[in-house]
Amino acid sequence: MVLILVFLAISCLASFATALDLTGKIQWNDECPDIHALRPSKVILDNGKLKGSILRDGSFTIPEVPVGTYVLSVVTPDYSFDQLRIDVVDLESEPLVRPYIIGTPLNPPSTVLLTYPIILTPKSKHAYFVPRESFNLVAMLSNPMTLMMVVGGAMMLAMPYLMKNMDPEAMEEFKEQHAKVASFQNAVASGDIKTGFSAIMGGEESKAGPATHPTSTSTKSRGNRNKRR
Repeated sequence: MVLILVFLAISCLASFATALDLTGKIQWNDECPDIHALRPSKVILDNGKLKGSILRDGSFTIPEVPVGTYVLSVVTPDYSFDQLRIDVVDLESEPLVRPYIIGTPLNPPSTVLLTYPIILTPKSKHAYFVPRESFNLVAMLSNPMTLMMVVGGAMMLAMPYLMKNMDPEAMEEFKEQHAKVASFQNAVASGDIKTGFSAIMGGEESKAGPATHPTSTSTKSRGNRNKRR
């Protein structure tokens, strides 16, 4: 029994000899004046692997921190703090405290050393409420969909005046083009794309057709002259 107690005592002393207590303090400022503004919070190492509570005066202690490298952060609902890199080299010297940026690799470490015990200062307060945006005419007009609607409305209003000033030939050509486009759209909507293309190509062939008649008549007239001679 005595040997068991001695063994437990030795193991406890060995465990204390391979770890140290990490201490620090929250420095109050105008952003966070006291513990009541901070609300229940904790200081953790490596996402909660080791942790310690914050007292009323802002001091905290993370007990039994083994030798190694850690990332220290403050878990609080309302304020943001800088994260720190903590290097516990051995039990005879103080831990090395360095700044750490979220998302960057731990190695190589920063050359900037901070003081120990650790001093943490609240940086800013989280803004969970976002005010509702007010009416902004410029932002609404800069929207591409709004611009398309405005241009389309302007074209609809201006089209009757443009059609009044068009000559009869241009009016007929415009109507033909509009009819072709409408027939093509109807054919595409019904799934008969071939009919839509044939309607457009048929209109082009009808335009090109009359241009061939003068050449045929001219060749006929030349043939009649040759026969008379």
